[in-house]
Amino acid sequence: MGTKKSKPKRGSRYENDTTATTNIPGLQTDGTEVKKFQQVHEDRVSCVAAYKPGVCVSGGTDTNVGIFNYEEGKLCTRWKAHDKDITKVCCSCLQGQSLVFSSSRDKTIKSWLINDNNVIQLQCVYDGHELVVTAIDINSDCSLLCSGSRDNRMKLWDVERAQCLRTNVVTRNLITCVKWFSEDNLIAQTGEDKMLRIWDSRSLDVAFTFPPKQYFATCCDVSPDGRFILTSSNGFNGSGCEIILWDVRGKKQIYTYLGHEQTVSTCCFFPRITDITSWPLIMSASHDSTVKIWNQENQKCLATESFFGSGPLTDIAVWENGRFCVSSFNSGVYQLSLTSDGEGGVEIACQAHF
Repeated sequence: MGTKKSKPKRGSRYENDTTATTNIPGLQTDGTEVKKFQQVHEDRVSCVAAYKPGVCVSGGTDTNVGIFNYEEGKLCTRWKAHDKDITKVCCSCLQGQSLVFSSSRDKTIKSWLINDNNVIQLQCVYDGHELVVTAIDINSDCSLLCSGSRDNRMKLWDVERAQCLRTNVVTRNLITCVKWFSEDNLIAQTGEDKMLRIWDSRSLDVAFTFPPKQYFATCCDVSPDGRFILTSSNGFNGSGCEIILWDVRGKKQIYTYLGHEQTVSTCCFFPRITDITSWPLIMSASHDSTVKIWNQENQKCLATESFFGSGPLTDIAVWENGRFCVSSFNSGVYQLSLTSDGEGGVEIACQAHF
């Protein structure tokens, strides 16, 4: 009886979320079939990234990086990239060639050249961190790589030469995420010291630090215009588990988005697609096995997709056409899309599972 009584109480945190849906394995809530393919990874999937339209890159604790074309339902390639768990992947293009970057618990970062036939070639190894590398990101022209680690070090690398250009150490700053500003020399960074910092890449010095929060941030994202930063936080049983919007110019917190029950592992700004909605949207994924879409301006949750049995959700990759992929501990990767419901709201549809 105690368990039954606790369920409505827990659900009361979602009273304003009238668009929550439940994902049954193999079926979408409207009864349409979710296309299921052989899973790319044999263990937990820790990270995903948008590679090309319809193509997702993923990394897992099985030490492999995989490239999957979810439109064709085809595994393009998969390879053993590191000696230990993959922590992050990101993609870019250098002189017309496709590049995938991977970081690992083996303390290294690697870059991989991938030709049109999906043949993999190791380009560079970036070796210099003393502990697990937890964060990587590439600047807009793919000339500089920024990395962060549990060794408290921020590093800036020359991509082609694999040379460390600058290092900065902040005590107790166990870095969780780094993100370049698209048209600036700035880098956003979060860590377990509960600080959100903005770094100047030209000197790799801290340009500004936002006030600390009660819970540390797990992830950050920078809006395309560079005006806002989004962070997500750890937490449990509804405490913490928040997404926060920060004003870069005003150097202050603007909004808090509440509704997740466990650590929010990742967050991002959703591409502006007027065919879906005129509102600016943000997205989050959590250890409570849900993905949520939020109205950035009024903080309302517009849609929720639940993945029962998947365990914690770990990362999100988004494409410009409104499709996105979500990685999980237990169930591989889900590919979803966001559409208009025809009444001013939005709907999440799960389309593929791999």
